[in-house]
Amino acid sequence: MRRRHAEHYAACAAELGSCLARGWDDAAFARLAADLDNLEAGLRYLCDQSEHDRAAELLWNTQNVWGLAGPVMATGVVQHLLTHGDTLSLDSLARVYVATAVIQADAGALAAAFDAAAMALPLVQRINDPVVAARARVYFEAIRSFADPIGVEADLRRAVEHCMAVGDAVGAPFGRFWLTACITVLQGCSPRALVLLAENLADEGTLGHPVYAAGAHALMAEAMQERCEIDTALHHARAAEQKVEHVALLLGRGADRFRAMSIAGSIAALVRGFTSILRRQPPLPGVDLVSASLRSAADGHGVAAYPQSTG
Repeated sequence: MRRRHAEHYAACAAELGSCLARGWDDAAFARLAADLDNLEAGLRYLCDQSEHDRAAELLWNTQNVWGLAGPVMATGVVQHLLTHGDTLSLDSLARVYVATAVIQADAGALAAAFDAAAMALPLVQRINDPVVAARARVYFEAIRSFADPIGVEADLRRAVEHCMAVGDAVGAPFGRFWLTACITVLQGCSPRALVLLAENLADEGTLGHPVYAAGAHALMAEAMQERCEIDTALHHARAAEQKVEHVALLLGRGADRFRAMSIAGSIAALVRGFTSILRRQPPLPGVDLVSASLRSAADGHGVAAYPQSTG
């Protein structure tokens, strides 16, 4: 019965994962999120039976949901698979590392995501899978931007173009958003940042992916606040919060964790909180601005200082 159960959910994951590999799909994502317990049971069964290549395939097909809904469980499976890395085919090992980069980046564990992408790079050169190779490169370059936001820009652009060329609908929107974040937040180039943010918010790939759309709206809210265009900043802050809530409702049991950890949601709350201070209005009801500020500060967002500095 456990085998039949694992076979069933592996087949479901293959179908839904293939759908999400072509672009964000609310229904496919919600179905995976609703079946986290069953997917976990299937993964653990395959690991227990030492069917590590099949477990790696199931992890790959579900990579888009674990970081947002269950990163701890997925990390445990990854650790098991890497412990038995000598039993994995080269293709499976490369996919485990790239899936780990996606999962950890979605969970906000950027150091772990960077390490996984770095481990994948020499492996993807030895396999014949352009999507896996492109995704490894774009995640590596994106997270490297924290250390060298100016020097990495050209490499990140090329990585995004490569993802688009091979049809990677997961890596391309991630890379486009991160390129915008790199220039907007890390480089602090306001004129270029506004152009890129406008392009991002006009891009169907970004708008169709609620996580990246939330991030783009949050960054635009912050940029508009910096320019004292308060009404426009509030418009984008609310749009970011709506996108965050949209994903939260799809996640089911992972909704509270996602709401609490969403950097886009934190930035949006901070923008609305700071504008309420500017307008001498009461603090936002139900919003813990200090917690939101600390989360954003940990991610390097300058807007996090506002409620702290204004008291």
